[in-house]
Amino acid sequence: MRTLLVQSCSKRKVETGGPVPAFERYDGYFYRIIKNAVDGSLADAPFDLRILSAEHGLLHPADGIEYYDREMDVERATELRPTVANELQSLVESADYERIIVNTGEAYEAAIAGFQEGLDAEVVRIEGAGLGEKGHSLKVLLESLTEDTPPAEAH
Repeated sequence: MRTLLVQSCSKRKVETGGPVPAFERYDGYFYRIIKNAVDGSLADAPFDLRILSAEHGLLHPADGIEYYDREMDVERATELRPTVANELQSLVESADYERIIVNTGEAYEAAIAGFQEGLDAEVVRIEGAGLGEKGHSLKVLLESLTEDTPPAEAH
């Protein structure tokens, strides 16, 4: 089953001079869970990742970005929504994802509202009463994806 994880960016970022891949730039709680689940590399991950950034919109994890400090708010989400929701919908259609996991806060949800309309994919939202509960849910879900993926064959 092809799975896409849509993860919001994090306030905690690695500060470096010059651009670095988005997946390396973000260092918040959920990114640590994701990085642990894939041993730090997305190369063999059983899911694809897209990052929803308050500054940049929808990012591929390899997209090089500079350090920034911008929080998502309703105004910014409304500004991003037409582009981000369309990009996400096109991505899901073209890659034929069967499941989309969404782990975003309320303000980020406004930026992707309606993306799933007309898509034939299951949308799973990571939910919980607090950060710890959401983190646990994400960890369990990512572990289940890893367990469902057959090991790569040696060549």
